[in-house]
Amino acid sequence: MQTFFISIHINSGAATGFESYTFDGNYADKDRTNAIRKSIHSEIVSQTGFRDRGLKEEDLHVLRESKAPAMLTENGFIDNPTDASNLKTKAFIQKIAQGHADGIARALGLPKR
Repeated sequence: MQTFFISIHINSGAATGFESYTFDGNYADKDRTNAIRKSIHSEIVSQTGFRDRGLKEEDLHVLRESKAPAMLTENGFIDNPTDASNLKTKAFIQKIAQGHADGIARALGLPKR
């Protein structure tokens, strides 16, 4: 069984779009972690239509301390009127969730259902 940790967030800071993070340090599974993250990231951007703010690396506690390969997603900006409006709809939340699920399945080679 493969394990992967994802911390799902909504951003703030008067911008718009989607970005994802992995730990910026050196660790054994870094290449695998970034490959998985890239699949998930692209699927979310594709399904939501969010502006792609990029694949980023930071020294975030939740990523640094995870024993499993880990990423953090920032799904829109709560203080951006357009993002906030989208984030209030069930259909858009479903797109975010489906993007995460499909990206995980693709990254881990799980069969489609």
